[in-house]
Amino acid sequence: MASTNLFVRGTTGTSKCNVHPVVLFNIVDHFSRRNEGAEMVIGTLLGVRHADGSVEVKNSFPVPFEDQMDSVAVDTNYHKVLFDLHKKVSAKETIVGWYSSSPEVNESTAIIHSFYADEAKSPVHLTLDCALKSGSLNLKAFIANDVNLEGARVATQFVPIPCEKTYTAEEKSGVDYLKRLQSGSRGRRTSEMMFNDLEGLDKSMRKLIELVDDVHEHVGKILSGEEEPNPKLGRHLMDTIMELPKLKLEQFEEAFQQNLQDLLMVAYLSTLTRAQLHLAAKFPKA
Repeated sequence: MASTNLFVRGTTGTSKCNVHPVVLFNIVDHFSRRNEGAEMVIGTLLGVRHADGSVEVKNSFPVPFEDQMDSVAVDTNYHKVLFDLHKKVSAKETIVGWYSSSPEVNESTAIIHSFYADEAKSPVHLTLDCALKSGSLNLKAFIANDVNLEGARVATQFVPIPCEKTYTAEEKSGVDYLKRLQSGSRGRRTSEMMFNDLEGLDKSMRKLIELVDDVHEHVGKILSGEEEPNPKLGRHLMDTIMELPKLKLEQFEEAFQQNLQDLLMVAYLSTLTRAQLHLAAKFPKA
């Protein structure tokens, strides 16, 4: 009896997927704006590949497609134009895969993935359950392996890989802010939970003063011999100081007061406009 050679050729080079929050927001926003009757949306993932085999997904953009009963059509021209535009802004970010707003992996998934396999090496397939069929967004990442029979590819196997959310310091501040709004919005309007500009400015200035005090204390300990100097940190501090504008105290106070007055004027006009709109809504139209 003749033996049959069946084996799976694995896709190497992608061991983990790290996703930034803006990508998740983009996918959910794309799904919320989908065409009437569309059950899912897809798009291109942009990011960088690291030496350890991990993929960092930093951005994304939507791609139109049609999924008929017997065919799948991806708008490749639209994909190419948007990617060329994105390269002009972020040249270091390349195509690392694609996303789908459906958690299902089927024949259409394999067809779409074959297109992205020509665009990137070992593309990642990211799924997000935007319809909440599973009760949560259920973020997952996959890579594709070719199933070969007697030397010919007969199928594609999608294998899950570790997928985690990652944040920059700025992104984490934004996400934490949204969490505070969500946790405190019960029984209150979202607008009432927003920090006004003055509170935000006061918080930022207090944080800046704390950081300056920490740097001053650290430099003082180095000068007194309590701590060993760190050349790398010293160069970083010097570069930071060189970026500061050379202003006298009087000039800085004048510029700060002018900006503060502008901010107060904008806040006053916003309050006045809101009050006028509220009064206008109370009176019936003539």
